[in-house]
Amino acid sequence: MNPRVLLVAIEEEVVETPVEEEEIPTETEEVPTSLAETFIEALPVEGAQQILESIRNLPGVEEAAEISTPALAFTAGASVVILAIAFDFLPFLQYLFTAPVLFFWRYRRKGYGVVYNAISKAPIDLAVVRLFKINHEATDARGRLIQSRVTDTGGRYFFLVQPGKYRIAISKPGFQFPSDYLKDEKIDGPFLDVYHGEIIEVTTQNAVVTVNIPLDPSQAATYHEPSAIRRRKFLRGTQHTVAIVGVVAAVVFAIIRPTVFSVGMVVVQGGVYLLVRRLARPHKPIGWGIVYDRQTGRPLSRVVARIFEPKYNKLLETQVTDSKGRYAFMLGPNQYFATFQKNGFKQKTIDPIDYSQSSEPKGFSEKIPLEAEDSPSQ
Repeated sequence: MNPRVLLVAIEEEVVETPVEEEEIPTETEEVPTSLAETFIEALPVEGAQQILESIRNLPGVEEAAEISTPALAFTAGASVVILAIAFDFLPFLQYLFTAPVLFFWRYRRKGYGVVYNAISKAPIDLAVVRLFKINHEATDARGRLIQSRVTDTGGRYFFLVQPGKYRIAISKPGFQFPSDYLKDEKIDGPFLDVYHGEIIEVTTQNAVVTVNIPLDPSQAATYHEPSAIRRRKFLRGTQHTVAIVGVVAAVVFAIIRPTVFSVGMVVVQGGVYLLVRRLARPHKPIGWGIVYDRQTGRPLSRVVARIFEPKYNKLLETQVTDSKGRYAFMLGPNQYFATFQKNGFKQKTIDPIDYSQSSEPKGFSEKIPLEAEDSPSQ
């Protein structure tokens, strides 16, 4: 046999071999079409992937996913509407846009004014502070709105203005302006230049308006009736529960049906939950006070606890104890007295509560025993 012919035959066989290997990529499975699918396919445990596929193949799962789409969008929208109506969402949204300006101003160690509770001296956050410019005092007492700020957690704000006459107005649910409690005061402890709605005249360029503004707690029944307080507490709890359910449902929906929309709904529901935590969920106090039955030692729920300022006998705050008998008040440098009432029990009064020497607000959370009305006096 001719060796050259044999060599050519062998080369031809070798050349044909890789042609068969090129057909292997055609057997590749379907490429994931979304970020969520890529994540699921990358799970290290094959069992988890099989479980997810089994869930997807269950009867009714796809139909449930279809129903979840409008439901998730509706719950997110409803939560935002409730936050806007009852929980300062709009001022908070405005604060998010103006917070960098205030932070930069504080970083440069410029001055700022403080909006605070006239009685407890605690700063008031998310108060809307509006600056009006007065061109003709006789005909335009209110003036034209030119700037607006929302206070941060320290009650801080500022305005940078040019020469002219100005007036400030403040709005915050649960408070009233101007303060009656400090109407004749120009200095209130550490707060100088206390403002009561007077005209502010500026004569220099790039002046900073940083007056301190006290607000009185509102005496309106909406903020002190036990039934209204219970409704508001129930609304807070419902909002928090709905927000958590929305996040869980969005995550489940994204796993069952991974699309760009489902991943987006996880982000939206997560944002709503953070808003609810910031606006609707009450701040957890450092310590709780407990109201209990003196005879049995059991905590008492639905006890109406009230804090008063003794000088003008002003009602400052009302709370209703929960199922564990808990309450907590945050009080600033001042004197107070408290009452505790519940049907079937004698009213308890704590007087005086003297925090006048405190340098900053602190909690009032004592254990309060109540006696039944039919119990003998001690």
